[in-house]
Amino acid sequence: MEKFKGSSLIVAALLLGANSLMAQKSFDTLPLHFEMSAVVSTPHKGITPVGATLDLNYTFGRKLSVHAIAEGAMFVPKSKMTFDYNRTCNLGGGIGYTFWPENGDHLGDFEVRASVTASVGHADFGYIGYNVGFNWYGHAEGHKVVPMVSVGYSCKYFTSGFLPDYHGMYATLGVRF
Repeated sequence: MEKFKGSSLIVAALLLGANSLMAQKSFDTLPLHFEMSAVVSTPHKGITPVGATLDLNYTFGRKLSVHAIAEGAMFVPKSKMTFDYNRTCNLGGGIGYTFWPENGDHLGDFEVRASVTASVGHADFGYIGYNVGFNWYGHAEGHKVVPMVSVGYSCKYFTSGFLPDYHGMYATLGVRF
């Protein structure tokens, strides 16, 4: 019961904060976005993660956003061989904060984002992943699809025990609808 009360207080605080952020400025467009991106990472201890990410996000006001994330990852070992067992699917979520919004200067939006994902189903390479990064979205005024680029740091803690934990940089290239 205590967990329920604590969770209810956190949700209420987030909704009140979102309401005050939304009162600051009205939207010109629908604040719901869908993103697709390809992810590449630096090699670490013999493995190189690559993958694809789908992100459905909602923006409160002009600065704060929440994200629902689905990602598919493949871990390429030094031998460059890929098998069914070195693939995994993760689900999770995150938050973002736009620290430099589009102000008519046609430079796009700059956002900092943090996310957590966990493997679903049976996966030999199952992990819990943490990402923190900077995102750039192209100039969106009058465009339905804009380019997106991200760079950041990723930690992956494997649940199987036969792989070392991964720490490294990542980069993404994608589109935002």
